[in-house]
Amino acid sequence: AGALNERYNLSKKHRVWSNVDVPGFDRSSIPLLRRAGATALSICANVGAPYQGSGAVPVEFVAGNDATMWRWHDPTSDEEMLVLYHKAQRDTLVDIPLSSEGNTYGGFTRAENTIITRSGLALASYVAADNTGPPRSAVEVEAILSRVQAVFPKAKLRSSTWDTFVAALAPSDVDALPRYSSEWADQWIAGLSADPKRLAGYRAIVRARASCIASGACRPHEPVLRNFTRFAAKNVEHTQGVQGDDGQPGSQLCAWLHFVHLPCPGDAFWSNEQFAQVHTTKRNIFPGADDSWLEA
Repeated sequence: AGALNERYNLSKKHRVWSNVDVPGFDRSSIPLLRRAGATALSICANVGAPYQGSGAVPVEFVAGNDATMWRWHDPTSDEEMLVLYHKAQRDTLVDIPLSSEGNTYGGFTRAENTIITRSGLALASYVAADNTGPPRSAVEVEAILSRVQAVFPKAKLRSSTWDTFVAALAPSDVDALPRYSSEWADQWIAGLSADPKRLAGYRAIVRARASCIASGACRPHEPVLRNFTRFAAKNVEHTQGVQGDDGQPGSQLCAWLHFVHLPCPGDAFWSNEQFAQVHTTKRNIFPGADDSWLEA
């Protein structure tokens, strides 16, 4: 965050780390985010659909809410982080007349999927579904604003950012939020974090980067280090070791079939014995999952 402020000549007091899609976060990240200049964490989580259950939702923090806030405390460092949390919202196309697939990671269609403070400040957010990008036209933006105005007919609407919302929060509203110290973690364990060798290699890369910056040999604003940082972050993105494609277990097709209460062919192959029958040199229904582990 500090490097971005320097690069773009910003002097923001509040910087929000926005995490979209992956629903989990580790408590040990609190002091690291603080050290990097973040003052709040926004989670727009890919949870909430009937087929996903509540396994990845920190129920102690979220309870039955679609959108909420809390203060997350790390006992080891005695630091805390403000958390803004949204479950994915799957409304009808009447409520979301957009190019999205009907799945948004923020909330703007109902009062219960927005964040509302005791002082009357509300955050209605639109974060599009995977790979759909921002609104594609002024018509879509106007549709979002019209829907929000219908939810809050007496409110004054303002297009804004996570940073601006957090900066506008009254200290008394933040102090009144519940404070939790429990671990949250990430149950989406497919990927680099499940491979000890790759994880050790990544941690060595991070240590080398920090050491280079501390010595003065590397500067955060230099293009080489920016590219290095971007590629290093991409290496731990959760799609390495994916479950599979098409009709394979965990695939997007299976997700949508479950959504309409239809069976997915790949769901039958979870036991070791059944898996061995469909993962051989002659028959393999998991080519996408295998390929996702290949390294350049």
